[in-house]
Amino acid sequence: DALNTCDENATCTNTPGGYDCTCNEGYVGDGQVCGDRDCTDEELEVCGEHGSCAVTDNVVECVCAPGYALNDQGTCVDVDECADEALNTCDDNAICTNSPGGYDCACEAGFVGDGESCEDIDECADASLNTCDENATCTNTPGGYDCECNEGYVGDGQACGDRDCTDEEAELCGEAGSCAVNDDVVLCVCDAGYELVDGTCVDIDECADDALNTCGENSVCTNTPGGYDCACADGFAGDGETCEDIDECTDDSLNMCDENATCTNTPGGYDCTCADGFVGDGASCEEEVVEEPRRNIITGGGPACSAAPSTGAPGTGGGIALIGAALAGLAVLRRRR
Repeated sequence: DALNTCDENATCTNTPGGYDCTCNEGYVGDGQVCGDRDCTDEELEVCGEHGSCAVTDNVVECVCAPGYALNDQGTCVDVDECADEALNTCDDNAICTNSPGGYDCACEAGFVGDGESCEDIDECADASLNTCDENATCTNTPGGYDCECNEGYVGDGQACGDRDCTDEEAELCGEAGSCAVNDDVVLCVCDAGYELVDGTCVDIDECADDALNTCGENSVCTNTPGGYDCACADGFAGDGETCEDIDECTDDSLNMCDENATCTNTPGGYDCTCADGFVGDGASCEEEVVEEPRRNIITGGGPACSAAPSTGAPGTGGGIALIGAALAGLAVLRRRR
């Protein structure tokens, strides 16, 4: 070897007066310097776009880019670092997302950081970070929070409403009231026409106060449970709120006056007055009978005798006879005395 300068990867061939150096198969050069050959196109294609082909000591190798590894076919394929915690540096509270030749780390909801270090967010410390109802209590948890309705309220914590009344509370309101809870305060809501008295709904007597009813001045107000009724008084007609006088005298079927009586309409009624020449209460009228006084002449204690009919001239004889008889009677009385 000291007599030639051939590369160790070359073959030395003696020639007359000298020698030749030829690079061995798989190497390229002038024989004195022989290096690894380049990969063929076919060898480059096998490695794939994420690998580089290299020949070392006539052995073809694929050198994969970071984040890639050779598969069984000798091709560089992506490594899923997220499938093996040993291959990524994501925090336990982070989400690992594989990407071509690498991976990304992002903190889970409820945590903050760069993905490799994540700290819990206290959502309860800031109302804008939680959806708890104003009547609920927020409790921080790792990566989140819990909402629980306060005592006296019901719901899922994100929506809390007033609780229902208990049977005992509802019973206190009575049949005419409905029990309700507002901000944990028990209330009795009375039906229309009822008012709360000592915690129980009782009927309002609208008829006892004209301001509480709309009955007209000529109507009768009758209280009813939860309301009132208006009815026109006798002798009036209408809906109870407006009542007009009935003129009973315009219709014989509406009054009891006798046919010989005069009917006079009055507010809410009528009067019957018997006509001249008749007597009665107006409902019953009879013709008035006038008795003339009887005229008798007294004679000497004997039975009274009526004057004889006149036989003289009209207007003279009868009158003279009566006067004469009277004078004769007086004369007899005087003689007896």
